[in-house]
Amino acid sequence: MWLRKTVVVPQYAEEFAQMCLQLHNTHVDTSQFENVKDRYYRLLKENPFFTSNEKDKIAKFIADVPDRDTAIHGDLQFSNAIFAGDQHYFIDLGDFCYGYPLFDVGMLYLSCIIDGEKYLQEYCHMDKQTAVHFWECFAQTYFGKGRSLKEIGDEVKPFAGLKTLIIERDTGCPMPLLRAALEGILK
Repeated sequence: MWLRKTVVVPQYAEEFAQMCLQLHNTHVDTSQFENVKDRYYRLLKENPFFTSNEKDKIAKFIADVPDRDTAIHGDLQFSNAIFAGDQHYFIDLGDFCYGYPLFDVGMLYLSCIIDGEKYLQEYCHMDKQTAVHFWECFAQTYFGKGRSLKEIGDEVKPFAGLKTLIIERDTGCPMPLLRAALEGILK
């Protein structure tokens, strides 16, 4: 376990961060793909669990996010990448779209930091401690070593909270644990 955490996890997290940086700097033909903001506006409109006031606050947050014409995976988590020797591939591109990259990074934060042990074990085959370590290594590569993990987390957390809209749609019930990440938006 020690070897995996000190060698494999940092290496994989750094390589994954480099893949993400490349993806998030790739410009796409916006006439061929959905804008991530439009996706979240639609999900917000369809969500029966938020009040009108909460929906207005979330919609304002989405509107205030900078526009980008760069690629977004749509379901960015470490389990959606394959490493085959020197080749690295993203898989599960069913939610591919374009927009501001933190919409993507929020999913990774959700998976590593917010989701519980049971989810991580079942879907990612990773314990919570390893997932947190993965996030820490990823964040330092993706955002740069000059920023604190707390500062990065504070920036990414609301985007992780937006994933509540997808999860509540899929489960059909409110998700209080995930909604807590929206706290800063819903004040």
